[in-house]
Amino acid sequence: FQPGELLCKQDAQGDSAYVILRGTVSVFKESQEERVFVRSLSAGRLFGEFSMLWSTPRTRSVYVDETSSATLGILSREVF
Repeated sequence: FQPGELLCKQDAQGDSAYVILRGTVSVFKESQEERVFVRSLSAGRLFGEFSMLWSTPRTRSVYVDETSSATLGILSREVF
């Protein structure tokens, strides 16, 4: 995935989880007025699993870090 690429959009329905194989992603809480940085996640971390498992909207937006690309494994509900 390319630097700055959107991986998960807050409030969107989630049907997959991601494991970070290489690189870093940034997690944000978004509103109409602002985008607030929450934290960074790096290789070995899993995200998006709660939304995937429970069929709920994503609670945060996740972007590939602006400084480098990232390699992610994508786990679908069927695989998980």
